Amino acid sequence: DVEEVWEFKPSASTVYTDRSGLGEARTTSRHVYMHQNDIMKNGLALLFVVLFAFSSFAQRDSYAVHGVLTNPMTGWYAPVTLDTLQQAQTLVDIYPKYRPAWVKEYHSVVISSTCDGETRSAEGADQRLTEAQLALLRNANPDCDVDVEITYLPNNDLRPNPVRTMNFAVQVVPIMQAKYPGGMEALKAHLKTEVVDAVADLVDEPVELAKLHFFVNETGEVTDVEIQESSGQVHIDRFIQKAFCSLPLWQPARDVDGQAIRQEFEFSMGSAMLRCDFYAY
Repeated sequence: DVEEVWEFKPSASTVYTDRSGLGEARTTSRHVYMHQNDIMKNGLALLFVVLFAFSSFAQRDSYAVHGVLTNPMTGWYAPVTLDTLQQAQTLVDIYPKYRPAWVKEYHSVVISSTCDGETRSAEGADQRLTEAQLALLRNANPDCDVDVEITYLPNNDLRPNPVRTMNFAVQVVPIMQAKYPGGMEALKAHLKTEVVDAVADLVDEPVELAKLHFFVNETGEVTDVEIQESSGQVHIDRFIQKAFCSLPLWQPARDVDGQAIRQEFEFSMGSAMLRCDFYAY
């Protein structure tokens, strides 16, 4: 245990909040002193933050690949495809930004779908989707307004800690997405090895941001591979482009009638993606 020691003990003092973040300080016209325990605690906290920051900078560049119309991170709504609905079990499955850790206790989870002026709702007890809720989502079309309302007790120690409500919108995208052999995880593993890690070995400084669009056509072939945002280095852009042109055949996307269709995708990589505001909209 650290012994609590006051450095000075003036006869009169004024209490104020120290903006430096080091704790509460008291001052007179002649003396400024702080609680030594607070200084040590905050010093350790500052050291932890600095170490965490350095460990974060040491990570490899971030990267992501999504369908342009089905990217769950770049819209005010959650795009949900037919294949997602086939496997969805929880709120996270239909809205990847949602975090169950925010919630200490659920009061209700209501999904409402308004189609052609008619609104239907289905209620659940927690983040697990009920069959009635899934049926609403599966029967919705792109013209329906689908809203999810969660009434909950926040997971914090604030007093008071009132019950709150959060909402998010769902946009049903009536397609089965194109699939890379082995699925999305296999694609991400391939891109990490053949693109992200390979690029890191070719440059002296991390790439800040590079974006590329490509299509998977009706036969599953990767076509029209184009750089949308340059890495700033022509040879790196060409390297990334060539890697995507070499991808194997996919299962093509299909519409609600089962017909093969063309689907556009976007690949992004770079240190800029590590910023908290990268996906802000």
